[in-house]
Amino acid sequence: MDRRVYALVAVVFGLALGIIGNVLFYNRMLGLSLPLYVLLLTAALFAFKQITGQATLRRNLWLFVPLIFFAVMVAVRADETITFLNLAAVLALTMLIAHYFPLANAFDRDPLAAHLIALIETGVTTVFMPVDQIIQSGRWIRQNRPLHGRGVSSVVRGLMLAVPIVVVFGLLLASADEVFAQYINQVTALFQFRGVEALFEQSVIVGFFAWFACGGLAYAVLKRPTARYVQVGDQAAQELPAEEEAPAAPKGKKRAFTLNLVEAGIVLGSVMGLFGVFVLIQFAYFFGGQSNISLDGFTYAEYARRGFFELVAVSMLTLALMLWLDYVTIRQQGMQQRVFRGLALGIVALTGVMLWSAHLRLSLYEEVYGYTHLRLYPHVFMGWLAVLYGFFLLMLFRVRPNVFSLGVVICVIGYLGSLNLINVDYTIMRQNIDRYRAGHELDIGYLRNVSEDAIPALLPFYLELPEDAPIRYGIGQWLRREYMVLDGQRGDFSVSEAHAGRDMAWALLSAADGLLPEFDPNYSLPYSDTYADFSR
Repeated sequence: MDRRVYALVAVVFGLALGIIGNVLFYNRMLGLSLPLYVLLLTAALFAFKQITGQATLRRNLWLFVPLIFFAVMVAVRADETITFLNLAAVLALTMLIAHYFPLANAFDRDPLAAHLIALIETGVTTVFMPVDQIIQSGRWIRQNRPLHGRGVSSVVRGLMLAVPIVVVFGLLLASADEVFAQYINQVTALFQFRGVEALFEQSVIVGFFAWFACGGLAYAVLKRPTARYVQVGDQAAQELPAEEEAPAAPKGKKRAFTLNLVEAGIVLGSVMGLFGVFVLIQFAYFFGGQSNISLDGFTYAEYARRGFFELVAVSMLTLALMLWLDYVTIRQQGMQQRVFRGLALGIVALTGVMLWSAHLRLSLYEEVYGYTHLRLYPHVFMGWLAVLYGFFLLMLFRVRPNVFSLGVVICVIGYLGSLNLINVDYTIMRQNIDRYRAGHELDIGYLRNVSEDAIPALLPFYLELPEDAPIRYGIGQWLRREYMVLDGQRGDFSVSEAHAGRDMAWALLSAADGLLPEFDPNYSLPYSDTYADFSR
């Protein structure tokens, strides 16, 4: 295919996606617009692939699954932090897909460094790629203008005749049918320019989406040399020897710093000894309960409700230490390899106990003081950190090339996906309400930090509270304020702004409108206010 025709197609596709981006996002709240745009961008990519005849490695197509998932969750979760993380995931996955789409490289067999380089390369190249596409398409148009000038002029004359005719008939049909008129108004509203300033703003938005869509599509179908990576110590190398013959260092590559097995063994053995003493104390005191710790001058609750962040930090540093030692340690196959792996397995086992200790400490802290974002996020993170340790063990035994790099990607996707699926704000509010029902305190000031996702848990609780409950008024005012905001947002509602979280919250509050208090402009939620339910 002519390189210039290919460039012209990229420019046309980019311009179309730019106009669609303006229609979906200009002066609109983020909602269904994002998954729709991602689907259209995906369809354009595969259409462009068919036009150019570009081959694609099917093994890399699984990246589209998390891409579409996170795009959809933008239209489901109202939590601003989760929305930001979802947008970041969509952007990163889109860039990775654009990079690997024309390559013969299997994404899951490339090292983590290759993924990071791919993100940087895609971001930089996409910015400058449209320049070449515009130049090449301009050359094709100038060269073929004499051949196609008559056809182009015929199209222009036909459009000049068709547009006024369609407008006249459209106005007559709109006058004849009210429903048809409403649809016509919705269509024309998409392209309604409100003054020069709005025209400039929309031109910028069209240009922004068109530029990056054109650059991204061109980059995603451009054939590039395939850089192949294999694993030696989960690092990039030229060749991967058989598992039973592989030395720690790849041939032809001298490392600036190395350790022998004795030096590495001293480090691993010292760490394992320290961790072993700590774990013994955990079994004697923390896992033993109140009966074993009351003799030392403080309560079990005081002892247990601290240290979970420190233990998570130790677990992460330990993983980094073992990755580094695996890379720099020179060891021969046979006994030396078995000794190194045995020490590493011992440290992983002890670290698992510490992670479990951190989980129990954080659970106890949440039970006493309640659930917050700062406590729930680490709780989910600890689970995926344990999974990442599993990938480290697979790497340690050289199960497959770059398995740890794949594990990092899977754990990041899994962590963000878990936060979406558990619905963070809803879970926090539900757990804190359950604690209140059990006789604990409830901090209504924390409502400042939650989104509309918490309303399905909070509204039923508000309706069941007695009229004289001290927290009822504050919760009612927060619900009334949220309802006023959501109701105001629906004044100029568009389908592209559809959002499952906001729409569900609005529907629930609308049904309970008569049961909510009148809005009090003088009331504001306390920054720190707790009430205990002493009726139980």
